[in-house]
Amino acid sequence: MAIIKFRKPILILGMGLSLGLGFWDILQHSPLGNYTVLGAMAVGSIFWSLRQNSQAKLVSRMTSIIDQKAVIEAIAKTEKTINYVEKEAPEQEIGNLKEEINIIKKSLERENLAIAIIGNKRVGKSSLTEILAKQNQDKNISYFDRQEAYSTDDLVIFLVNGDLTASEAQIIGKSRDFQQRVVVTLNKQEQYNREERSEILQKIRTSLKEIIGQEDIMSISAAPKAIKVKKHLLDGTIVEKIEEQKPDLTQLNNRLTDIIKNEKQQLILATTWRQAKLLEKQAKNSLNKIRNNRSQPIIEQYQWIAATAAFANPVSALDLLATAAINGQMLVDLGEIYQQKMTMDQAQNAAVTIGKVMVKLGLVEISSHAISGILKSNAITYIAGGIVQGISAAYLTRIAGLSVIAYYEEQEISNNTGAKLNLDKLTDKIKAIFTENQKANLLQNFVIQTLNNKQLKLTN
Repeated sequence: MAIIKFRKPILILGMGLSLGLGFWDILQHSPLGNYTVLGAMAVGSIFWSLRQNSQAKLVSRMTSIIDQKAVIEAIAKTEKTINYVEKEAPEQEIGNLKEEINIIKKSLERENLAIAIIGNKRVGKSSLTEILAKQNQDKNISYFDRQEAYSTDDLVIFLVNGDLTASEAQIIGKSRDFQQRVVVTLNKQEQYNREERSEILQKIRTSLKEIIGQEDIMSISAAPKAIKVKKHLLDGTIVEKIEEQKPDLTQLNNRLTDIIKNEKQQLILATTWRQAKLLEKQAKNSLNKIRNNRSQPIIEQYQWIAATAAFANPVSALDLLATAAINGQMLVDLGEIYQQKMTMDQAQNAAVTIGKVMVKLGLVEISSHAISGILKSNAITYIAGGIVQGISAAYLTRIAGLSVIAYYEEQEISNNTGAKLNLDKLTDKIKAIFTENQKANLLQNFVIQTLNNKQLKLTN
């Protein structure tokens, strides 16, 4: 069995409390109950953390105005993330990220606009794109027939040929959520009489009233079908002929002219902001991958320490005290990697809170039963006490570490000490990570890995 040196203050304090209370109980030859309660109260009074009861705020789906300041801040934030990638992994090639941010900066000075015509199949996208391109004399405006909008599209014309479907409304909502200007157009209006057309437009406006202004919803005829016309001559004969119908884009053209005239700079700012946000996400994914690779060995180190501590502790009811101490030190180390620095007190409080969440969710009991079942089903020498506790402690420590990583990966990059954990978000991560790792193969492989670990000697 390898010797593990404890040089971390939180770890030493927590382990000392746990083991000390355990041995005191043995020396007194008395029931566990009283000392367990007293010990739990003592630790709770020292390390109890205040719960952060955050309530979800209602956010309007109507887009806010993206101004020059917001764009500059988004670009600066992206550059900051790229710099972190370069600093933390100088060996990694990030030339593409730097090139992209430079292109985004220059795009603020552009004059051209990209307008996308999107919608489901057979709504007339190709016809409308072709007509708009022919009618438009401004070389700075380009029209694109797309299945879906690109982040680089300054304006989106969403084409429908009837009332909105749920999926269409969802697509429009997502575009607006991401600060994309959208105009909704009912095409093939010639297929409906005036009352029908008015009714459909009203339904669309009602469905999108929280997303798009009423003036941005209209009807057109991009490529109306030719109609058969009968003409009665003076001699009484009837002549039939096919007459081509002219496109009717009056409302759309008027609206586009107004938007381009009054909102061109706003459109460019919003698109630049979108591009900066997407590049920031790409850079952050690279950064998270780097940090995740560095975090995995730390989690493994502490899960084995937790297994050893839980097995060595002669009082099973006090194992959680030692595990909380170990998890606290693990949080400090992970916080250093993710630039989410925590003080020792904050880390210990957070670890206790995580432990309480796990108990409340029933994860401790579930994992213990699952691990016991795996040990029995694999015909491994089964020891009802220490070995199950040791593996459970390691497993829950791993779940805690992976959950904190998943939580940190969504946080803003910060060097500030004292950031509080959002308990609701962290609880969601714990649930998701635990559910994923409860899959039979993952848990079974973990049990076998723990039993085979050379650092441990899990025998009675």
